[in-house]
Amino acid sequence: MNQIHNSNLLEVGHFHRIDINLYPLFIAIFEQKSISKAAQLLCISQSAVSHALQRLRSQLGDELFVRSGQKMLPTPYAEQIYQPIQTALLTIQIIAVPQQDFVPDMLHSLKIAIHDEIEPIIFPQLVHHFAQLNLDIQFLSSKL
Repeated sequence: MNQIHNSNLLEVGHFHRIDINLYPLFIAIFEQKSISKAAQLLCISQSAVSHALQRLRSQLGDELFVRSGQKMLPTPYAEQIYQPIQTALLTIQIIAVPQQDFVPDMLHSLKIAIHDEIEPIIFPQLVHHFAQLNLDIQFLSSKL
């Protein structure tokens, strides 16, 4: 069984051996307790998940998950690393995908797909609502 290293020093030379794409897969299997459900969640094939899990097992030197009936149960090492991996991935996500606040003033046009029958009912209300907000928006509609 592998152990977590308690070093606070970042060893940047080790990163060329790390496939970070395997870690969201680890989280998906851990939370879903299933290869097939993890595959559905990640929109990849069950075979791709199985092969990726084999690479992660090799990389981390632990079985990570063992089959018990229909479920994939985490090993003690997988239990130990779940929270640090989840925290690290959330941190990377926050950095890589910055959240932008919606600023209505930046909206110049709004295109809505709508049925002909309800367009006369909905559009006047939308125009009125945005006019009250003093927003200069061009409304476009396309037929469904």
